[in-house]
Amino acid sequence: MAPDSDKGNSRLEEINQQKALLIQERKQLVAKVRDLDYRIACLSTEYGKIHNAAQPISKLPSDVLHLIFHLFRASDGKVDGSESIPSGAALRRRPEVKLSAICAQWRHACLSFGDLWNTFRTRHPGKHAHERLAAVLQRSGSHPLDLWFDFREVGFHHLPDRFHLLEDCLKHVHRWRRFTIVTDVESPIHYLSERLVETEAPLLEHLTLLPNRAYEFDEVIMTTEEPVTLTGGTPKLTYLCLNDLSAAMFTPSLSTVTDLRLDMTEGIENYWIKWEIFLHILQLPSLTTLSIVGQPFTIPRSHLVSMSGPDDFKPPPVIHMPNLRHLRHASLLGTGFVDLILPNLRAPNLETLILKDLNLPSDKEAYWTNNTNLEPFPKLHTLVLIDFEFFSNLHSSVTSVSDPTKFDLELSRLTSNIKTLVISDGCEVLSKWRTSRTDPFTSGWKNIETLALNVWVSVWERVEHFRTLVRIREDLKTFWLPQVLLDFFSSSSPYSGVYRVGKIIGLIEQDGCRIKGWTRKEEVDSRGCLGPGWPPGSRDNEGVDDPFFFDLFG
Repeated sequence: MAPDSDKGNSRLEEINQQKALLIQERKQLVAKVRDLDYRIACLSTEYGKIHNAAQPISKLPSDVLHLIFHLFRASDGKVDGSESIPSGAALRRRPEVKLSAICAQWRHACLSFGDLWNTFRTRHPGKHAHERLAAVLQRSGSHPLDLWFDFREVGFHHLPDRFHLLEDCLKHVHRWRRFTIVTDVESPIHYLSERLVETEAPLLEHLTLLPNRAYEFDEVIMTTEEPVTLTGGTPKLTYLCLNDLSAAMFTPSLSTVTDLRLDMTEGIENYWIKWEIFLHILQLPSLTTLSIVGQPFTIPRSHLVSMSGPDDFKPPPVIHMPNLRHLRHASLLGTGFVDLILPNLRAPNLETLILKDLNLPSDKEAYWTNNTNLEPFPKLHTLVLIDFEFFSNLHSSVTSVSDPTKFDLELSRLTSNIKTLVISDGCEVLSKWRTSRTDPFTSGWKNIETLALNVWVSVWERVEHFRTLVRIREDLKTFWLPQVLLDFFSSSSPYSGVYRVGKIIGLIEQDGCRIKGWTRKEEVDSRGCLGPGWPPGSRDNEGVDDPFFFDLFG
């Protein structure tokens, strides 16, 4: 072998030896650094304990710390709301998680306060959600549980966890306080209904079950007011939200319910309650708020003018709801509410009434004009009209059994005691309004003190008529308009028609009516019926779609 080759091999071996020594030295240094880091961390922890122990906040009594944690929890995020809580960063932002990361003392305190961990919400059924639920059920101890499941992202497929989330929840039904399921399939509700027939839920206060309907379904009619689930008792149940599908499978006792919401799946009309049963439900003495979408009840032939002869027609009975304070109804296709319910309702304590898409009565003369049961609501304060299509027929030349002009007058008579009138959307006819004794805008609602209009800009082409509307109402003191419209009117060119609108708005104020900018729906009504949630006073709708929602124009 050549001398140069031997020399090269010798150098390679030398390099490998030096490299191995350096690697070994590096490992030792890394180990030493880790040891130093650990010792520094221990010293920092010891320092922190000694330092924190001397601080006044560390000497707070447990009950005071508990109160502070709850105040932070209430102000940080929607603890009672509907936020999505996936795994990862959003989960780490939860108030109880942030508090438990401050220091060892606070973590220990957080984990000892079971009522900080009694809320669970998820849109993502699966392994991570199951692990979080298990932690909530364990850490919450014996405290009441608030559970919220939105399975709509799963669509029409089966739940990926095969009902493991619900299975775990069933073991703690005795602790349920608020329970909500929103889903595109009915199987979760069916799963629960089969397992909760004779069960008791002694702490349950708030129950929402809103499944969607499969495209093929069997029509089910509710024929009894007796509970079909949770027959063991729900003595504290006050809020109940069902639709036609969930009510067919899961109906608890209604005897203690104060707030009842009845929806329709996908806005499809479905008459799913017998008329006699519906009358019984309406007249439950505990009811204080009622929200209805569509016509959920069947109508007896004897109450249908079109199906009965002159001698066979029976006027609908008076419906007594002595404790009802808030009522809202959204029409679909049926006219049962405007025919049989609204004109026959005796609600002496009713304060707010919201009507959306209200249909014309099928026979105004029979159900309204000649109805001896019709009496104004004595304490009605606020009327909200949303998307009233029949307003577009106010000046129609077509005469029908239900003349829209005359029906508007009947409606204004029924609601004549209101102090606040709110009109939103669908009011293009207001641009054609004329002073006349045959429409409610002239002869009706004379005692209102507050008027709020959320209407299209084109309505303001004849804004001078609104000045007349204001001037014929001596008690009208406040006129709410969307703030963006006021800003638009005030910023336009002096030569534009919009500028003229702004000038007339100024004249309205000169007449003694204050114009106010409307930025939040709830600010126009002190009764809370336009607040973020239902029933009035609720913070929000907990992720449940609200069919009465409307945006302010602008």
